[in-house]
Amino acid sequence: MNELFEIVVEGPYVVIKAFCAGMLSGMSGGHQLLFSRDRGIGRSTLLERLKVWAHIGENMSHLVVDREFKEKLDAALKTTAPDMELSVISTKPVASSQFKFRYAAYSRSIARQLKELLDDPPRGVTLRNYRTKEKVIASAKGPEGYAPLHDFELHGEGEVMGSLLSVVAFRERLVTHAMLQADEIELIFGENALPTANRGPGPTGSPSNRSPHNRNSGRRHPRRRSSGGPYRSSS
Repeated sequence: MNELFEIVVEGPYVVIKAFCAGMLSGMSGGHQLLFSRDRGIGRSTLLERLKVWAHIGENMSHLVVDREFKEKLDAALKTTAPDMELSVISTKPVASSQFKFRYAAYSRSIARQLKELLDDPPRGVTLRNYRTKEKVIASAKGPEGYAPLHDFELHGEGEVMGSLLSVVAFRERLVTHAMLQADEIELIFGENALPTANRGPGPTGSPSNRSPHNRNSGRRHPRRRSSGGPYRSSS
């Protein structure tokens, strides 16, 4: 099994891409290097997506790489990153991936094309909750340029799930059809994210190094009495 990892690297996109391409050219064998923005892979958390919408996280690149490339990238960044102002924000093992799709067809020939696209998913890919709804309106049949309604409609929607490389390839095949829309691919991570590399250790007990469960440990909250009601925490 080819293990894959999502790595978030902070720094100029063109510098990161050139740095990784140079590494890849010097490695033998087939290695995986996917830049999420180029392959329809979404940001991994809601916070990161919000940063993109607010133009805050534009200086962060999300990569998906195999284990050997990840280890070589970690080692290379430790020696060269300070001069190039690159740093690894996070590393997470990718367990699986998924995306949603939907389509609409207003002719039987287009409907047949869409069905054929979805009837033969590649190995490692599963369709889930795939539903279609067909509507035939005999009274609307007529010359297409003059008919007020379509006499035939087919609407479909569903989810695709499976190993990331197969899902990426399948999505890229689906979106070639103009009548099909596919959401960005959502990564599903393993149980535990790997420790962050190439960032200086934060102060003991700093928010970046604490789990949410212990984030408020050791902190005393003053209590105040609301008028006419029971005691409530001020936090």
